[in-house]
Amino acid sequence: MPNRRIAIYSRKSKFTGKGESIGNQVEICRRAAVSQYGGRDEDIVVFEDEGFSGGSTNRPRFREMLERCREGEFRLVICYRLDRISRNTADFVRTYESLRECGVCFRSVSDNIDDTTPMGKAMMMISSVFAQLERDIIAERITDNMLELAKLGRWLGGRTPAGYRSIATVGSIASDGRERKAVKLELIESEAEDIRLIFRKYIELRSLTALADHLKGMGIKSRLGREHTRASLRGILSNPVYVINDIQAYEWFSRSGMQLYADESEFDGEKGMLAYNKTRQTSGKAVKHKALSEWVVAVGRHRGIIPGNEWAEVQELLEQNRLRQHSK
Repeated sequence: MPNRRIAIYSRKSKFTGKGESIGNQVEICRRAAVSQYGGRDEDIVVFEDEGFSGGSTNRPRFREMLERCREGEFRLVICYRLDRISRNTADFVRTYESLRECGVCFRSVSDNIDDTTPMGKAMMMISSVFAQLERDIIAERITDNMLELAKLGRWLGGRTPAGYRSIATVGSIASDGRERKAVKLELIESEAEDIRLIFRKYIELRSLTALADHLKGMGIKSRLGREHTRASLRGILSNPVYVINDIQAYEWFSRSGMQLYADESEFDGEKGMLAYNKTRQTSGKAVKHKALSEWVVAVGRHRGIIPGNEWAEVQELLEQNRLRQHSK
């Protein structure tokens, strides 16, 4: 007897209970499975991933469905819309080809695409391209908005640097009277003393290895209680969050090649600096630092710790050590 089982796959990035919810997607697909593809309720298996992005196919129920397709359990996979499978064109094509190799057909209900015809296959690929285009446009819009906030010196989240805590404040009042939250950094003086020591001793020792050994001997550890390493110390010493916005800092950032969103008049020696757009994060790959020319730097709203002349001296030493290691 030929296999009659049908898999329904549904995904939603966030749990909201509204709009195209998991339940709505499944019900629409279930009706299509019965009315259009000869399925019976007992033949239908539902796979749901809620709270997972379409930017990656690394989702538990999705991976399980593919594995069961490879084992020959299903003849057909139905989803509500193509981008429920993936918003990444390459991932969608790989998934589609994997299903075809297993002899499993694929249907997208709302897109109304039939992959049994050459035109249907072409339309499926075109729809997948537009799904990724939509994802890329959304990501670009979010990035642009974040950079605009960055130019105002706002802390945009992420791991809070040693020496500070992040606190929520009222950013503004919306037209409907609701408060819009903002986040700023607040100095922790006890941790700031360790930061001052790290900068001062690096200028004296001129070696990250010697600095790590010195801190270990003094029993000074990271915020997480770990021994400082060359990498962790380099991260602290090169983080603009610690430099005070004095005139020496302005001169250094002006010639650094970074995108500086601040006038000389804003460098009054009272605040710290913030740098954004420093890294490139790709799913499944290690985080990479971008070129300095892509960094966005602005005057923050927090207190700085390290004077500009000391900061500049440390950056010069770091570069000298980097070139020395590279030559070796």
